[in-house]
Amino acid sequence: MRWLLVMIGAGLLLPYCAGAGEPSPYIAFAFSVDAPAPLRQVITRSLDIRSWEGYEFVTPELLDQLVEAAEQRIRDTLESEGYFSGRIDMRIDTSVEPRVVRTSVQPGEPARVASVSIGFAGPAAEDPALAARLAAVRAGWQMPDGSVFRQDDWARAKAAVVADLASVSFAGAALSTSLARVEENLRDVNITLDIESGPPFYFGEVDVAGLERYTPELVRNLAPFRRGTPYSEELMRRFERRLALTGHFASVQSTLDTDPALAGAAPVSVSVIEALPRRVDVNLGFSTDTLLRFGVTYSDNDFFDDAWRFRTDLRLESLQQGLTASVERPPGTSGWVNAFSGAVLRTDIQDLRTDEWTLVAQRRRLDEHRQPAFSVEWTTERQEPAGEEASNTFATLLGYQHIWRSVDDLLSPTRGWMLRLNAGFAPPGISSRSFGQLMASGAVYVPLSPRDDLLFRADAGWVVSDTSEDIPQRFLFRTGGDTSVRGYEYQSLGVDTGDAIVGGRYLGVGSAEYTRWIGAAWGMAGFVDAGNATDDLNDFRLALGYGLGLRVRSPVGAFRFDLAYGEETSSVRLHFSLGVRF
Repeated sequence: MRWLLVMIGAGLLLPYCAGAGEPSPYIAFAFSVDAPAPLRQVITRSLDIRSWEGYEFVTPELLDQLVEAAEQRIRDTLESEGYFSGRIDMRIDTSVEPRVVRTSVQPGEPARVASVSIGFAGPAAEDPALAARLAAVRAGWQMPDGSVFRQDDWARAKAAVVADLASVSFAGAALSTSLARVEENLRDVNITLDIESGPPFYFGEVDVAGLERYTPELVRNLAPFRRGTPYSEELMRRFERRLALTGHFASVQSTLDTDPALAGAAPVSVSVIEALPRRVDVNLGFSTDTLLRFGVTYSDNDFFDDAWRFRTDLRLESLQQGLTASVERPPGTSGWVNAFSGAVLRTDIQDLRTDEWTLVAQRRRLDEHRQPAFSVEWTTERQEPAGEEASNTFATLLGYQHIWRSVDDLLSPTRGWMLRLNAGFAPPGISSRSFGQLMASGAVYVPLSPRDDLLFRADAGWVVSDTSEDIPQRFLFRTGGDTSVRGYEYQSLGVDTGDAIVGGRYLGVGSAEYTRWIGAAWGMAGFVDAGNATDDLNDFRLALGYGLGLRVRSPVGAFRFDLAYGEETSSVRLHFSLGVRF
């Protein structure tokens, strides 16, 4: 039996042994590309033939097929990059082992956009009042005359021009004609687009899905639009931001039904995932203004089991320690929010120690771009300037604030302006001294180019009283530090009293900053700050600070790392800050 098995095995191996002296039907090959550097990487990434290098079972016939497919793929890639007259030379070099597929690519001159024609049809084109808007849509076209015609750029530009028209009123806008004609000279591309606007859309009812704990009214009351409001993509995004910022929801998505038949009252569908209502956060940090920081925050977004937002925050810092608590009622149909807060704060800054107790009631509108607010604030405070006697003050301030924001991005603005005005009055009898308070803060963002920005900001304040005595420090002015006059210690610019720096009745601060963005998310800045606070305008003198900084964009705003020189103190200071200073 054993001999039978041996003979069968020998018979199976015989054909292989008989052919052992014949050449293998398989070949090995390598692949090389000679092309301009910017194109070589794009071409190489697109080729399937690269995955066959080193493969043991490639036949000559298969290699010929791979070379033919690679040549077509290279031509497609060249055309997608705008090269329609390119020359491709591919040959199999058999003089070396393994043989080499040598590819030479001469792309030639790229085709460029010679003309662009963008036409509109539908109600948008028929309304003379919309002529300026349609002109602005045309002006926003992203492939102007002379630009290289790349397929990716072409696809993005088409999508962007439709989205531009659809972003306001015409949510159902769509391309009816899309033509890019490459002329016989293979260097000119003439573009023709026709956009059908469809009917103007208006917001209808808001339908909410995903709620378990909260009522649909909580979501609907946060909408920055009402039934019949003309559609705007910005209003949709603002709606999502408001919902996310409440803390009630872990995820928010909203869509508009773009069925033309529903344009007069298009339903808005909102899908949410509710977040856990209660959480505790512990944080440890450092600020160049207030140094080391430890904090514990407890929040409850379903306080009273009725979507009220409660928050208490314990902060222990090197220069100040405090405990705050606030409760905010969900907005009603009027679009106003009522909030109540209290705080206990101890500070020891510039040899001025204060112990402060504060209660605040505020009513504000939800509108982030034009936001008025009314408040009543009661404060009692003990002041202990080093080298002077301690004093106790109190005040009840009836306040009004109005904020205007007209910027391209609320977190990282590069274009537009912001303005905040504050006015308050502390009546006699319920304040240790009657006084008024006026303050204005403004910022202007100027883009010089896609990579160059200018920022101008200013603050001015006036406490209307013939003296600052018996007025709580909370309502007086000091400046200096990370977000005011850089190059100086935190709140070190003010009124000399004994060995301390205390607040004055007048404030003036100005700043100019230039930023050069090196990459998409970071840049270098140069800045000049000037400002001071005083109790007598005759003594007012601007303290100058200037320096260089690093800017890093993030989802929560811009990080700023600044090295600044203060002329008054002849010292250099490092400053860290985050977000929009306003």
